[in-house]
Amino acid sequence: MTTATISKKKTRRTRRILFILLPILLILVLGFSILFFFSHQNLLFRLQNDLAATFHKRSLPQTVSVSTYTIQLDDLLSDPNCTKNQALMLINDEYPLSDSFQPEISYYKDTDVQMNSCIQDAYATMSSAVREQFDVPLYVREAYRTAKEQEDKTEENSAVAAEVGASEHQAGLALDLYVPQFGGWAFTKSAAGRFVDTNCRDYGFIVRYPSYGEKQTGIPYEPWHLRYVGLPHSQIIMDEYLTLEEYIDLLEPGSFYQYGSYLISHQNGPAIDAPSGWKHVTVSEDNLGGYLFTWEL
Repeated sequence: MTTATISKKKTRRTRRILFILLPILLILVLGFSILFFFSHQNLLFRLQNDLAATFHKRSLPQTVSVSTYTIQLDDLLSDPNCTKNQALMLINDEYPLSDSFQPEISYYKDTDVQMNSCIQDAYATMSSAVREQFDVPLYVREAYRTAKEQEDKTEENSAVAAEVGASEHQAGLALDLYVPQFGGWAFTKSAAGRFVDTNCRDYGFIVRYPSYGEKQTGIPYEPWHLRYVGLPHSQIIMDEYLTLEEYIDLLEPGSFYQYGSYLISHQNGPAIDAPSGWKHVTVSEDNLGGYLFTWEL
């Protein structure tokens, strides 16, 4: 047998082995890919949001010229078509709550969970949507905390817990959520958790510390931590991949921004420019010395 014949036989044998092995390797790669997908859906969910935020050109709704009249803030607040709440307060290390701050807290339904009164209906609606779609309950692990409770949290883990006054929990505006078997970092491993983080904007909530916003918030990604800001602000913030810090900073004082049937304005008072023909207005302090107005036309 010549050397050439031996070489040809080796080549054919190698091809047969490769012909057998390649499909097996492809099946293994596909299997590991499927396994990775189902076991790391939270990582893929985060990556998807990060990529979308990277390529999205962020902007606010269009500013519009409107006919206005001047009204004193106290007179506006006494109008029966005006609601005052604390939904849009910016609370962080730079803008902590004052010592005199009084949160508008009440118990949620027939539970021992306390939260800001302005978020309760929205949370109830979102929780019902989760149960209806996924047949699982949406639970609150943390909501309102007193200053003493926040101090204890900080002493337990100062690397994670905010200082007293710098936590949104003290205003009852933040909710740490979970579903059975999926809490903390695993929250978005569940379909219910991904639904909450994707659709919370439609209920007035935002993911307060998104993965793409750590530079602005100074807080690492927390998929379980939702913050109530109310409609339509939640939709604008999340649709534009903004943080609350960026959103309030971008709202130019004195301008009117139109979003559907809403007008949004950031003003200092006590004299307020009110748009003519408004039907209802929600007023929130911003914790920076001004006010945010959400006018419904």
